[in-house]
Amino acid sequence: AAGRRCSNRDITERKKTEAELLRLNRTLRTLSDSNHILLHARVETDLLNDVCRIIVEDCGFAMVWVGYADDDAGKTVRPVAQAGFDPGYLDALNVTWADTERGRGPTGTAIRTGQPAVCRNILTDPLFAPWREEALKRGYASSLVLPLTTNGRAFGALNIYSREPDGFSKHETELLSELAADLSHGITGIRLRQAHAAGEKNLRQSEERYRTLFESMDQGFAVCEMIYDEEGEPSDARILSVNPAFARLTGWPSERAVGRTARELFPGIEPVRIEGYGRVVRSGRSERFHNTVAALGKDVEVFAWRTGIDRFAALFTDVTERMQKEKQIEWLASFPGRNPNAIVEAESDGHVHYANAAAIALCPDLDDPHVSHPWLADLEGVARRLREGGASTFSREVTMGERVFEQTMYYVAEAGRIRVYGKDITEAKHAEENLRQSQEHYRLLFENMLDGVADCEMLFENGRPVDFRYLAVNKGFVTLTGLKNVVGKKVTEVFPGIRESHPKLIETYGRVASTGKPERLEVNFLPLGAWLSISVYSNERGNFTAVFDDVTERRQAEEMHRLQVAALQAATDAFVITGKDGTIQWVNRAFTRLTGYSATEAIGMNTRVLRSGQHVDAFYKAIWDTILAGRVWKGEIVNRRKDGSLYTEEMTITPITDAGGAITQFVAVKQDVTERKRAEARLREME
Repeated sequence: AAGRRCSNRDITERKKTEAELLRLNRTLRTLSDSNHILLHARVETDLLNDVCRIIVEDCGFAMVWVGYADDDAGKTVRPVAQAGFDPGYLDALNVTWADTERGRGPTGTAIRTGQPAVCRNILTDPLFAPWREEALKRGYASSLVLPLTTNGRAFGALNIYSREPDGFSKHETELLSELAADLSHGITGIRLRQAHAAGEKNLRQSEERYRTLFESMDQGFAVCEMIYDEEGEPSDARILSVNPAFARLTGWPSERAVGRTARELFPGIEPVRIEGYGRVVRSGRSERFHNTVAALGKDVEVFAWRTGIDRFAALFTDVTERMQKEKQIEWLASFPGRNPNAIVEAESDGHVHYANAAAIALCPDLDDPHVSHPWLADLEGVARRLREGGASTFSREVTMGERVFEQTMYYVAEAGRIRVYGKDITEAKHAEENLRQSQEHYRLLFENMLDGVADCEMLFENGRPVDFRYLAVNKGFVTLTGLKNVVGKKVTEVFPGIRESHPKLIETYGRVASTGKPERLEVNFLPLGAWLSISVYSNERGNFTAVFDDVTERRQAEEMHRLQVAALQAATDAFVITGKDGTIQWVNRAFTRLTGYSATEAIGMNTRVLRSGQHVDAFYKAIWDTILAGRVWKGEIVNRRKDGSLYTEEMTITPITDAGGAITQFVAVKQDVTERKRAEARLREME
């Protein structure tokens, strides 16, 4: 009988290589799937749980969890997301990132050092002792911990558990480290978007409150700049801005009033009023005075205060009706007996000669010599002022209980007596206090704006803008720039070299100051190392106001989005985004290599164009039933290229939902497995 010859060959290394390649392929698929999640993530907790789930499902690890490093006294590591086999493991974990026994394991070490940490054998690693018993109960044999970092500092860790000792190869660790870095960027991006959205909301609310207050005030409001004559004395005031109430009060709308002077608007204005505004600007003390505007036929009460160098604001209240009533009261005073206001005539020593009915009702003990009555306080001093000061009247306020009265006193020379006329001004005082509070509220609104605001004077040479001087800045300016005491200085003094580093910025400011047309721009402002969003407008030729905000975080988030899109384009797997009806909206370059359809050709087509005819309708219906139910579909499918050839691909389709949970789109990840399927077929034939 013929004998048989047998030969044996050691294929251990080949099997190890094949297993390693399989693990690396799974990890690459995990990296690809995670990138899809990162691209569309909007909620941080959803992102973390999805990434944990993908690592478990794609790589086959036993359990994955994410912990954040709290800055509390115990430096606690707080679990925030997990996937895989974990019956109570995390509940009893008690991990810290402090340099203590429960902080020297892989999780605490990775967070503390900012470097990956590996426990190659949970059974023998002494640093894993605090958690060994619970881990072995659940079949965990080794672990890999990857730090989550931002700005060079670890804020958490990604923890991966394997059922095999030494379950993480060098290449697999590198790929998972790349995934952790992508996850860190994704978390940072979500937080930046949320912070930016909150900041924009607060800014819109602040702007709306300021605008509503300015436009709805009953009092006229104007911001003005002092004009001086050749001797340096106040001679006029130029209107810089006004509110709608100013137009109703004066008849001068904003577009006609701004840029004109007070003398142009009100030719009959008294010089003493200009002098009053000059005192306010020079002294910095607010003043209140009455002004009769003959051109308007109105009596106006003015409250003025300084707002900056050579600038002041004025609040105008129409008191015409009140003044008319006061004149009527004065007329009634000529008939003391029937005057509703208190009238008293007395000696300077307080002896009362006459009191009308209103005075007696108000002060029944007025003529009692044993009562020191506030109504008659210091009449001797009043008489002396009236005799020696040359004034015809003297006024003061007297408080009696909860009521406030304004006394107007006349010296009756022929009788040597003082006539006291009293008017109840309690309601007027309340109104005045309300006005003061309104003015204070307006001031606080301006000073507490989150945006930086700078009023500036443009400086020209030969008609070209070359510099500008700060006239006034708000607190937001100081907060955003860190600069103080810039008022009165040129920008070239504050930021030397700005003309060379930012010539376009100087040109823009000069153009707005010259034309009056507002402009908006974003600039990488090198002296501050920040991106600024700047709105520029001008209320006066030669001057401008810049309102700016630091948008560095938004610009960084936009750059991160650009990099993510570039990464998708560079991916080896094909990516397809479709509408809910299957119409293609976006593809990457790998899709073109896989199918032969360019992006221009594919976009607008339905995915039905790829159908090969190799599958029954029920197959496609099952896919659509799955993804329309909001679930992920994964599987193999035979499709047809543009040239008609067939290929097999592994495809994952993930639904995308809006904030309300409604499906809006689908994302498909495709990997050509044609050659792998052929190799598997040949292998089966050989067997």
